[in-house]
Amino acid sequence: MIPRLALNELISWIDEPETLVILGPRQVGKTTLMDQLQTWLVDEKGVKKKNLLSFNLDFKPDRKRLQTQADLAQEIQNASDRVFVFIDEVQRLDEPGLFLKGIIDVFPQVKLVVSGSSSLQIRSKVADVLTGRKQLINLSPLFINEVKSLKDDYLERLLVTGGYPAVFTSNNKDKQIARLGEIVSSYLEKDVEDYLGIELVEAYKKLLVMLADQLGQLVNISSLSRTLNLHFKTVERYLSGLQNTFLLDLVYPLATKSSIEIVKSPVPYFWDLGIRNWMLNDFRRLSDRDDRGLLFENLVYLEVKRLISKSWQIKFWRTKSKNEVDLVVTNRLLYLPIEVKFSELDKPEVSTSMKAFIENYEPEVMLVINRTLRAEKRWGSAVIKYRTIEDLGEEIERQVV
Repeated sequence: MIPRLALNELISWIDEPETLVILGPRQVGKTTLMDQLQTWLVDEKGVKKKNLLSFNLDFKPDRKRLQTQADLAQEIQNASDRVFVFIDEVQRLDEPGLFLKGIIDVFPQVKLVVSGSSSLQIRSKVADVLTGRKQLINLSPLFINEVKSLKDDYLERLLVTGGYPAVFTSNNKDKQIARLGEIVSSYLEKDVEDYLGIELVEAYKKLLVMLADQLGQLVNISSLSRTLNLHFKTVERYLSGLQNTFLLDLVYPLATKSSIEIVKSPVPYFWDLGIRNWMLNDFRRLSDRDDRGLLFENLVYLEVKRLISKSWQIKFWRTKSKNEVDLVVTNRLLYLPIEVKFSELDKPEVSTSMKAFIENYEPEVMLVINRTLRAEKRWGSAVIKYRTIEDLGEEIERQVV
């Protein structure tokens, strides 16, 4: 099992009263993460195994075992001391928020750790009911700091077949692709039909393919609506569904000077690039791809997203005169622009777009994430730092506090 950095976050909250809610897509490792936490509780905290109660609600016998609060109460009463209750895919409970709240109210000695694969379901049925009494922890596919010591070709793997653990750890390309197909199939059957209530599954899948083809490019919702022959509001609902089930994010433009800037159209980035490439049936090596720059940009976005706190947002910047900066991390007062270059730079270069952003927003620092160059150059108000993607975590922690 690959140690997940999210385990440290869970451990940091284990002695606090809040219910821990792990959010993430199917097969990303939520069950494994909870298993790792249980192992830590036994080995490091000395918790008795009888005080660990575990339920996976994708497993019918466990659903039958946990139909009512009384069922869980009986098992809690049979344990002693502090009890740790783990519930995987908690959204399958009837009224899960009220279910959990009742347990918390009656059994204050219980520590609840639950997971879910649908942000929409969890937020509406669990998080809102447990306002002030829960801590949300996002689990994404594997990222660089978790894998760079495991595989020499980790960058190629993350960009082509993605970071789902079962896919990343396989050395057989056919099995990697088959596992990605199973993840997509499971998503369409369980999340799209069951949770989102989408009736036009083929249209939904076609939208996903179209967005995969428009990776890192401006998306026009009206154009999508016409191509799919769907109402504008239906396409908006489908886009919301894709975001709430951890398939992709829509990143919107920074537009404080709207007279010169693009202000509406978002850009799609996928949570996992293996899923994106599966939608297009394109698993060519990086050296053979003309979209490798967009894949690298998507990966940088994912790394930045994992590193920033909730008080910061990620935007992009494009002007009507075609100046652009790939990513801008902002809290509305400060700006950290990030340019992404897949090319192997040998010396610092300052593009017209970089100069235009510095002139308009006067940032103190600009990052240029590339594959080879580590250097610095001052231009205008900004120190431009040329760094590799492996340096990104350190730079984000230094600049975004």
